[in-house]
Amino acid sequence: MENNAVHTVITNDGVEIAGKVVGEGSPLVLLPPGPAECEQGWERTLPSLKQHFRCYLMNTRGRGLSEDHANHSPERLIDDVLTFSESIGEMVTLVEWGSGLWAYVAAQNHPAIRAVAVYEPGADEVMTDADAEQVNEVFETVWALAAEDRAKEAAAFFIEHSQVFYTNEDLATGIPLDFWQAAAEYLSTYLAEQNAIYESDMPSPMDPAILKQIEVPVLLIQGTKTTPYFVESVEYVAKHVQNSIIRKIDQAAHFGPCLLPEVFADELAKFLASL
Repeated sequence: MENNAVHTVITNDGVEIAGKVVGEGSPLVLLPPGPAECEQGWERTLPSLKQHFRCYLMNTRGRGLSEDHANHSPERLIDDVLTFSESIGEMVTLVEWGSGLWAYVAAQNHPAIRAVAVYEPGADEVMTDADAEQVNEVFETVWALAAEDRAKEAAAFFIEHSQVFYTNEDLATGIPLDFWQAAAEYLSTYLAEQNAIYESDMPSPMDPAILKQIEVPVLLIQGTKTTPYFVESVEYVAKHVQNSIIRKIDQAAHFGPCLLPEVFADELAKFLASL
């Protein structure tokens, strides 16, 4: 497929899901990281990934080139990813960072999904009570600012109070702040997705009931300089996902895919070669 093509598909509720396609090789479906639009969220990593893979920069509804819809439930986001992946016509590897959507999708064990690679999945189930209280207070302010159409201020506030997630070394690079402020356009979509999870009858994506259903191979990548929360989260996910392995990137923290993209891409290439 020609570089910079756009792959589109219509979901079963009539929403057009789209993503740019770059590179050559085994197909990856990159999911949007955290609150970001996919192309923006992976822009620092993509030059390395496209040397090895054909990268589909898929956006769920309401982000990037994809159409929006009032329904942002986890069931609908799962359908977005599976419909898009199946339409490629060959088995794909999902790549995720900063979201739990990968787990919901992987738990479907759909024949279109060959494997999953995720960088430092966060599991609130391992968060200490003190950290959980602090994070909840931060997100209360983020929600309030976003509701007042002050998304960039909300993003900046989150970064200023994000020690649970980001090390001082990560923050000193300026990349987390740049990332969140660039993603501010989609912050309301991200918050709608989070709210839909809370209102859904489905367990959280990191609940053991979800993780234990996953049968496809899962690569968990972790930085050696990350925060205790992500160290414990990765160990927790590995404990509950039966076919998982952990690989570590030396000197990386939570923004490892941005700061050490070649190493990230190499770990992914080695994992897929081993399959």
